[in-house]
Amino acid sequence: MTPPLDCDIRLLSGRTCITAPEGARWPGRAGKVDAMTEVEFSKLLSNLTKTAEALNQKSDSINQTIGAIETRLREINVGIETWLVERPIESRRLFQDQDGDEIERGTRDEELGFAKLEDGGPAEWRFVVRSAEYDNGDSCPTLKETGNYRLLRDCSRKMRIAGLERIPRLIALMDHEASEAVRAIDDAKKLVK
Repeated sequence: MTPPLDCDIRLLSGRTCITAPEGARWPGRAGKVDAMTEVEFSKLLSNLTKTAEALNQKSDSINQTIGAIETRLREINVGIETWLVERPIESRRLFQDQDGDEIERGTRDEELGFAKLEDGGPAEWRFVVRSAEYDNGDSCPTLKETGNYRLLRDCSRKMRIAGLERIPRLIALMDHEASEAVRAIDDAKKLVK
């Protein structure tokens, strides 16, 4: 039993009162409910504690996984900066006021890439997250600016998990871009012969 996210929780004379928003329903219960017993609330916290412990155990290994994949990619030595722009980790729409109307002008995306970045020592190829702002163009968005480059391993747990989910797609894109580079080099060599 999970209360709605926008509920109000207060302790009232030995009972935990969880006031749900108008019309809200508790999953697994018939009808509206606006309070639960302290035992029920305690069970919710107990379930959350168990789930959090499992999540913490799993997420402790996230940075090890990220580091192992980075090491393998450095050994492969592709050496081409690659950004997964078509599937950002997060995307927020940007608006501007135009004659009193809110008009969407673009997006600010958090994008995963593989790029050379310094981290207190010499620059190394790493999984990096950057902020990229796009303006809505006539036919497609136009990259306006990038910034806030940071290592994936230093991002929030939520962002690191989302990044891990995108790594296979990023590696496939790296392979495509490396193949295109090989083709471009071969084409250039033909000009010299």
